[in-house]
Amino acid sequence: DEIDANIGGETATLVGKKFLELSKYHQLLCITHFPQVACQACTHISFSKRENEGRTITTIHSLTPEAKKLEIHRMRGGDKALITIE
Repeated sequence: DEIDANIGGETATLVGKKFLELSKYHQLLCITHFPQVACQACTHISFSKRENEGRTITTIHSLTPEAKKLEIHRMRGGDKALITIE
């Protein structure tokens, strides 16, 4: 829980690379706000929450490769209108 709390920049990149190495031998589930960590993952899942009549509704879906690029760009603080999908 919160393994990437209180880090940033280059350290977050190193943590992401370490997770990638560990994932070769173990299944990992990582919830992060760091694009440096998230971009290392093979599979991306998006979680979103909304309120409906006083109840919190959570939606979960797998991201396509194109949606992954958009999400990583969003996490970096980028403008989605400027993204070019390769």
